[in-house]
Amino acid sequence: MSQGGFPGGKLPALLPENGGRVAKPNSGAWGGGGAAQHMNPGPVLEHTTSPRNQPEPYSTPKKKEPEKSEGSLGKESGPRKSAFQPPGPNEDFEEDEALDREKLRLLYMISQFTEDRPEIDRKDRWIRSIPLLVLVYEGIISECFDYDYAPQAERVGGTRVYLNISQEGRDDIDDLRERGFILALKLTSENYQSSLALRISPKGSEYLSRFLDSESQDAIEELVHNEGELLRVIWDGESQSFKITAAENGYVKESSITDIEAVSYVSSPYVPNCLRTFGQPTSSNADRVDELQACVSDIKDELSENITLNDVVLLVCEWVPMGGNQIVALNDKLGSSERVQGGFFTASLDESPDSTQFHGESEGLTAVNLLDYDETMYVNFEAEVFYPSDEGILQIENFGVHFGESGLIGYGLVLDAIQDRVKEKLSLDLMSRLLVDVHQDSS
Repeated sequence: MSQGGFPGGKLPALLPENGGRVAKPNSGAWGGGGAAQHMNPGPVLEHTTSPRNQPEPYSTPKKKEPEKSEGSLGKESGPRKSAFQPPGPNEDFEEDEALDREKLRLLYMISQFTEDRPEIDRKDRWIRSIPLLVLVYEGIISECFDYDYAPQAERVGGTRVYLNISQEGRDDIDDLRERGFILALKLTSENYQSSLALRISPKGSEYLSRFLDSESQDAIEELVHNEGELLRVIWDGESQSFKITAAENGYVKESSITDIEAVSYVSSPYVPNCLRTFGQPTSSNADRVDELQACVSDIKDELSENITLNDVVLLVCEWVPMGGNQIVALNDKLGSSERVQGGFFTASLDESPDSTQFHGESEGLTAVNLLDYDETMYVNFEAEVFYPSDEGILQIENFGVHFGESGLIGYGLVLDAIQDRVKEKLSLDLMSRLLVDVHQDSS
């Protein structure tokens, strides 16, 4: 600031003791409406001001401090840390960030497929979620992981396939993502099919370097390696199965994740009363539950049951566009207006309809028993399915079926027993295996 025009080169005091007059250099005097008067040179010129317009005392400007901003949690935000920036050497993990054995092994397995190897890879490596869940399943049946699993429909290779998925494993993956130990990447194919890929984060690598125990390390390395080579999971569309391979040494193994385990059960047909108008009541197979005493299941894992249900009724519904003409054709095919209704039906095609005999298998037939119908509006019937089962497995599968002109199709079951459970304490783990049969044998 220039200080010319002031005696001694110093700034004058801007607040004189009279309180009402302020010094201002080189300006005219402001009077009560009078014109500015030119005055003799002096140290200062004075003018009158009102108290509310009185300026603040002059002071040397202070250095402006950087503003502090608060994050969404009310904490001060420092320099932004990149997702791939490793934690500092003095960064400590909170007590609630400690991982149990399953999470620790899962994290180490992800690191085997995704940890950076600059000497080999030029790009970041990610593992897709479905191959990861296949490896988790293989770890369950080899007792590397203490998880449960149950069948669930997943889209693989453009088709819906039932896989033995561990919901506990999926939950642990979400926990690792939530705590910042792994990163997630959303992908979209050219067919607009979305998928999820995962990789270990620098925080996860730092945690493993401090807390990974030798037992978990050996167990995971034995699971995901064959003769020192990292395994790969490949979907085979022809056989509709996953292959676990090691390309260099020719190792190939077919995963059993697509093999849905069978359970023994007895069911009776069910049609809601709101869809009935007349006719005979539905039948019951409750008197056949004693046949399950000598039956078994092929479940490989020891299930931990948390939820059980009593008196379960299953109803599967779908909508298929149809009208009165389709109902008339269906009633004609079922023989609704005939003297003897129903009979056996098969999905096999009659390749020689003009020949004397038909040769076919009794397995896979469906026995139909008509309940009630309206020629153009609806039809209700029972359908008992006779599909072959493995040795020691008994499955009495008897549906109540409704077809309506509106397009509503319903399949109903009363669960009389599953394995050794009769009516009560029916396990959801066992029921999930049964529902796969219900879906595949109905829709």
